[in-house]
Amino acid sequence: MADKVSRWGRAISRRQFFELSAAGAALLAAGEGLDYAREMWRQQEAWAAAALPNDEFLRQHGTLFRNVALGASFAPEQWTGGAERRGASLAALDWLSRDLGIRHVRLGLRWQRVEWRRGHIDLSMYRPYLDYAFGNGLQVCLNVGPIRTFRWPEEHLPSWLPGFVQVPPDGARIRAGTPLTEAASDYASRLLEALTREYGAERLSSLPAVQTENEPFYRFRTHRWVLDEDYVLECIRRLNSVFPRSLILVSSAGRLDFGPIQDLFSKLLAEGDEYRGRLVMGFDYHYKTPQRDSFPVIRWTDPITFQRVGYQTCDENREMARSLGYAIEVTEGQAEPFGHLSEPGNSARHFRFMLLRCAGRVLLPEQPSLIRIWGVEEMAKKVLSGETTPEHEAIFDLVRRINAGV
Repeated sequence: MADKVSRWGRAISRRQFFELSAAGAALLAAGEGLDYAREMWRQQEAWAAAALPNDEFLRQHGTLFRNVALGASFAPEQWTGGAERRGASLAALDWLSRDLGIRHVRLGLRWQRVEWRRGHIDLSMYRPYLDYAFGNGLQVCLNVGPIRTFRWPEEHLPSWLPGFVQVPPDGARIRAGTPLTEAASDYASRLLEALTREYGAERLSSLPAVQTENEPFYRFRTHRWVLDEDYVLECIRRLNSVFPRSLILVSSAGRLDFGPIQDLFSKLLAEGDEYRGRLVMGFDYHYKTPQRDSFPVIRWTDPITFQRVGYQTCDENREMARSLGYAIEVTEGQAEPFGHLSEPGNSARHFRFMLLRCAGRVLLPEQPSLIRIWGVEEMAKKVLSGETTPEHEAIFDLVRRINAGV
């Protein structure tokens, strides 16, 4: 290691690096402290390797990506306005498919956009994107919610809902059989019926992947709700009736909810063989956020390295995945700036770092795996407006090469 270590744009000395490692380890119990120290070292090695230009980076680390495809989470709502904006968002979807070779795309259907008028299911907002994806053979993961679909504020409830249903207080546990979940379940059933009428039961039954509630067991949302396991099981069973051959994705906020998702998978597998080989745990990797940056020690770590006492490591999750038989993907690999932190999405080194950490420490190396890039919408906007930099071009080059088989 060099005398000066650059950590995400900040230079620290070798001594400061070990002091940070010791400080983090001191916050944890003995065994977890050792895990933290080892992971801090791996993290720093990945950051150093990420400084390499693409050719040398792939020469040294390309084997990590031979079993990895790069996909995306794509939200057309990142463009606002009417038909002109819709044209731009469709052009963006076409660009990431044709230029970057991205074939795995997660699309979210927001309750407030589909049932903007009570009792009326309207797919017009999403029809152009679904038509494009199905018509061009994209591997679609459909995030149907209903209470949570990806992108802030995630709880995309229709504006009319509080006038008809009592909305639980902030911090509540959202249980099955309550007015909110009954309304959500009724909407979800009608949404799936509308999708079946429009696209056909056969096409939907073979959709590559589906996702119900996004990060169901994590509280950091508008209302800080956590969704109850029984309610999530009910949602998955409903999806299974329409998508009997699709992979079923349940996403985790980093290491925060490995345990609840594993418990959920255990219960599904105990119901019979119909879920075997179809369960996927998604890992959401956001390493540069204002919240993380506000803490003295945590700001120097990523979600793989640091977590509160008692949470599983990524290695432990991989062993549990092998034991129970579920797959792992990175559902959100941060490549988008957040608040005052501008590097993700605009720095090739940061992008290479994210890929190294996710491929090397989260995914199961023996299985075909997926990293969905978080932030392709902002990248596409720069491409379509002619505002890309050499850093962006290096990111695009790396995506193309990994998706072409390195």
